[in-house]
Amino acid sequence: MEALQYSLGDFLLFSESTYLELLRYYHQDVWPTQLLALLLAGYCCWQLTRASQYGLSRILLLFAISWWWIGLNFLGNYYRDINWVVHGFVWAFCLQGGGLLWLAFRLSRHQPTTGGDQYAGYFREGGKQGSSEGGGKGSGEGGGKGSGVEGRAAQPSLARRGLRISMFAAWLLLLAAMLVLPVSLKLTGRHWDQLELVFMTADATAIATLGLILLVRQWAGVWPVLLLMVMPLVWCAFSLLTWLAMISLRGG
Repeated sequence: MEALQYSLGDFLLFSESTYLELLRYYHQDVWPTQLLALLLAGYCCWQLTRASQYGLSRILLLFAISWWWIGLNFLGNYYRDINWVVHGFVWAFCLQGGGLLWLAFRLSRHQPTTGGDQYAGYFREGGKQGSSEGGGKGSGEGGGKGSGVEGRAAQPSLARRGLRISMFAAWLLLLAAMLVLPVSLKLTGRHWDQLELVFMTADATAIATLGLILLVRQWAGVWPVLLLMVMPLVWCAFSLLTWLAMISLRGG
C-alpha cells in the first residue's frame, strides 16, 4: 500500500526550474537558428496549402533533419544531462529521422495525382474508376445489380469523408505545434528563450510530425504510417507524464 502514496513528482529527476534553465541555455547556444526554424515552419505551411506531393516530400526531408538535430543535439547534449531516461530516445529520434527520410524518398517517386486539389484528386480518380466499372456492369447485366453499383459508388464518398477527417485532424495538430503551443507557453509566463518550437525542440516537433504523417497517409500506406507514428506518440506520452509530474510538484 505504500506504493500508492507516491505521486508522479516523486519519480521526477529534476525540477521545473532546472528544465526551463536548460531550455534557456539551449536556445542561447544555438541562436539564431530559431529564426531559420520559424522561416522553415512558414515554408512548410506554404507548401501544405499547395497540396503537392513533391512539396510534401521536401517537408518530410526537413522534418527528418530536425529529428536528427533534436535527437543528437537537444537530447544528446542538453536534456540527457538532467534526465538519464532520455539517453534511449537519442537513437530513437535518429531512427525516426531515417524513417521520415525513407518516406520522403518514397513520396517523391510516387506518380503524382491530377486535379486542382492533390489530396482529393487521389479519391476523385478512384471514384471515376468505381463509377465506370459499375456503369459497364449495369449496362451488360441490366438493372438487377443496381444496389451493388450504388454500394461501389458510395465507397469513394466514404473514403473522401475519411480523408477530410484526417486532414482536419492533421491541420489541428500542425496548428497546435506551430502556434498554439508556443503562444500558450508564453502566456503562462515563460521567456522567449524558453519556448517549444517546431524544428528546435522535441515536444513541438513530435506533435507536428503526427499531423504531417496524417497528411501523407494516402501515399505512404497503412503500415509505414502506423510505424512512423509510434515514436512521436511515445515521446508525447513521455513528455505529458513529465509535465504532469512537474505540475504535481508545483502544487505541492
